[in-house]
Formats: sequence, structure tokens, C-alpha cells
Amino acid sequence: MEIFEDFYENFQNAHDIRTSFFEILPIEEIHIKNGGLVFAMEHKNSYLIGVEMLDLDCEDPRVKYQTHENDIWFNESGSLRSFLFKISA
Repeated sequence: MEIFEDFYENFQNAHDIRTSFFEILPIEEIHIKNGGLVFAMEHKNSYLIGVEMLDLDCEDPRVKYQTHENDIWFNESGSLRSFLFKISA
């Protein structure tokens, strides 16, 4: 996804930005788990943050979170572009 490429191109080495609100994973640690592409975790690792696999075809998919293994993905805050912009701002 181009959105991830832009974010990581600019902030891969900016640990302070990647950990300011959530723990945005290093690009090599992004993975698929429980039906979603997981790219971040809550600071206490209490929930996953990602994009549901069903939404990956969307140009700007919604960011969602999952609190329990193999549970429902809930809407986090908005689109992936908006989420990453807020993190970097």
C-alpha cells in the first residue's frame, strides 16, 4: 500500500513518532493475524491495531483494533491515511 510506503519512508527511523501514541511496528514486523494486517499495538500490548484483510482492496481502508484473539475488529478512528497523519503530526 502506498500509504504505508510514504509513512515508513519518512518515519521508519523516527522512534519517537512511531511510539508517541501507539507502538507502530517497524515495517519488517508488520504481519497478518486474526484476519487483519497488524501494523501497531497499544502501548501495553493490550490490543492489536490494523486493517481487516477484507478492506485491503480499499484505497484508504479504515483502521481497526482487536482486543481479543480471533475476536471482532472494531473501528479505531478513521482511515489509514488519517490515522498515520495524526501519528506523524
